[in-house]
Amino acid sequence: MSDHDRSQELVDALGAVHGRHPGFRAVHARGTGAQGSFTASAESAALSRAGQFSGTPVPVVARFSNGSGNPDLPDGARDGRGLAVKFRLADGTSSDLVGLSLPVFFVRSVADFLAFLAARRPDPDTGVADPALVGAWVGEHPEALASGSTPSTWSMGP
Repeated sequence: MSDHDRSQELVDALGAVHGRHPGFRAVHARGTGAQGSFTASAESAALSRAGQFSGTPVPVVARFSNGSGNPDLPDGARDGRGLAVKFRLADGTSSDLVGLSLPVFFVRSVADFLAFLAARRPDPDTGVADPALVGAWVGEHPEALASGSTPSTWSMGP
């Protein structure tokens, strides 16, 4: 399977769980942006060759987001959070920093993530995922619980 096909498979699986919301991202659909500049300390250049640590101001764009693919999910919902920062470097390139509020991501592979999304797919009649399917997935992937993430944070609703 090509990378493009696998990417589309992931987007489709996420849409089956969170619904399709044209104009929004498949995950981290709800967020807000900020822009500014970052100036590293003079000492940082001795620690890294990365352009953003040169000691001169670097323009940045940041995005804070909820993890869900549902842009209508309230901010207070139990969900992972994201932060992405793009450093626009003087040579015209950029450097990205991406973070999640999860201690570690709870799956080891794309295949495991797709299997989790299949288990989380809401029942068409109730709009809610079957907890038994999610429980069976967790039974086959105990490392997911060791990640510090728990089924209580994996919203069962749309």
